[in-house]
Amino acid sequence: MHKLKRKEWFLAALFLFVLGLVNLAGDNKNEAAVFYNGVRRDIVVEDKKVEAEDFFALCGVPYDGAEKKANLADLCARLNIVCRFDEEENIYALGDTAEYAREVPVLMYHHLLPENELWQRKRDNITITVEEFTAQMDYLAVNGWKCVSLEELEEFVRGERLLAPKSVLLTFDDGFLSNYTYAYPILKERGMKAVLFVLSDYLSEEEKKFEPSLMQYLSRADLLKMQDVFSYGSHTAALHQLKGHKSALCLADEETIVRDLARSRKALMNAYSISYPYGEYNDEVLKIAKESGFRLGFAVGGHSVKMYDDPYTLGRFDMYRYRDTAKFQKMLESCAQ
Repeated sequence: MHKLKRKEWFLAALFLFVLGLVNLAGDNKNEAAVFYNGVRRDIVVEDKKVEAEDFFALCGVPYDGAEKKANLADLCARLNIVCRFDEEENIYALGDTAEYAREVPVLMYHHLLPENELWQRKRDNITITVEEFTAQMDYLAVNGWKCVSLEELEEFVRGERLLAPKSVLLTFDDGFLSNYTYAYPILKERGMKAVLFVLSDYLSEEEKKFEPSLMQYLSRADLLKMQDVFSYGSHTAALHQLKGHKSALCLADEETIVRDLARSRKALMNAYSISYPYGEYNDEVLKIAKESGFRLGFAVGGHSVKMYDDPYTLGRFDMYRYRDTAKFQKMLESCAQ
């Protein structure tokens, strides 16, 4: 009888302890985040007030010792710092990024050909014209869109950084030679950055002359020459096939996936991002990707990236041939609202 009562008391105490942890986690989750000039800062806001000395130190201003705690908005007004509170996101955005992107579209490209050569790729949707790609990049440049880096997007997803309104990430899958021949000079001329997800086993050891009738892959030397515009991620080493209607990556056994991803990362100087072939993944693929050292994973899905999204299942918009300039503009405008 006594043993039973002790057991009941123990279970009750354990329940209260767990409940306390849950409440504590909830309180931490509800605590407003403070971002100053885009970077998350270790400042605690309680009842809209902060430690004045900590805030002055954050802003690099000598503390006048006038008060211990003060209203954050009032302090910002005193120091002429723009301050906005996003009630929905529970974020204080101060300084240069008081206005910030709520979501970031990630665009996925593949292969480019001049319009007069497009007849050679009539059967696929992934090839768009150089002229269409140029028009899209001009639209981004003229309308104030900023190409962010992979590192910046990672910090945004993890809640460590705010990004400017109209931020976009450009990505290319597979590693076709047309990316060097056409995309690279177009992006470089406009000061834009992009990410190239490479099928590392398909990389050529020798540089090749571009041939419009072929789907040629980049050489290792090409990757080195494009580093001022492109950063590199994995598209697997060689698991880019369809078996039936399923991706080979999702059908392979664990040992095969582990070896493939390790080989891919090594070839790409320990790349920390991966795009899944055909946008397909499963629980095992996600687990192995994490264990292999990847920190970001991209699928497709037709939706933009938001803060605190799962970093291993980030969405992208496919830039296939059916998405003409008008549809491209409409899609971007919906993300900028």
